[in-house]
Amino acid sequence: MATVGAMGSATVVAFVLSWKFTLGYMALVPIIMLAHVSRMKSAKATTKRAQEAFEDAGKVHKLFLFFFNFCIALRNVMSWHIYCVTL
Repeated sequence: MATVGAMGSATVVAFVLSWKFTLGYMALVPIIMLAHVSRMKSAKATTKRAQEAFEDAGKVHKLFLFFFNFCIALRNVMSWHIYCVTL
């Protein structure tokens, strides 16, 4: 909505300054719109890829925590076993 307001204001200011400037501006409006649409599509694709990367990172993190806890538990069992053998 702010972009539409800015473009409307620019059109009015351009018309007040010069009708030639307004024609030049109006010729560039479609290019500005295409650039905006392209930017929005690119941002959407980037967001989707980032979301997938975060999901993959979460899976790796869960796997790491599982193996870390497994190693801690194994160490505790081994320590207990060594303690029992030394008695």
